[in-house]
Amino acid sequence: HAQRDVKSKVYIYKIRNQKLRPALGRNYCWFVRFDLDLESMRRAASHLIGTHDFSCFCATGTDVQNRVRTVLSIEIRNETEGHIDIVVEAKGFLKYMVRNIIGTLVDVGRGKIKPEEINAILASRDRKQAGTTAPAHGLFLQEVKY
Repeated sequence: HAQRDVKSKVYIYKIRNQKLRPALGRNYCWFVRFDLDLESMRRAASHLIGTHDFSCFCATGTDVQNRVRTVLSIEIRNETEGHIDIVVEAKGFLKYMVRNIIGTLVDVGRGKIKPEEINAILASRDRKQAGTTAPAHGLFLQEVKY
């Protein structure tokens, strides 16, 4: 069944990390002009893997009662110079969960949030503690695993 038999979903988020805004493909990625520390982002992402209450990464006003989800993997790839792909696989997602995770990881990469603070953000269950919401135009559903 298309909804009940899903084992996991894989989303990919595309970021262009360079000084000048790209002319081609700009509607299919998030343009971030600030330098990003990918190692800090990877350390922060490792804290999100596993089963957690992701209330802090859920859209405000969502009436879902159970906000516990299992993230299987988060991979941050620097494909070519300035092209960053973040791949998130989980058994299920909350509304805006991937975009809020990506925005928080970018804030970590910019130095606004320390990687070690991710555990405290998760424990707070407060959306205001997490980072910004990444724009929708960089997010793509890559795969649904049955």
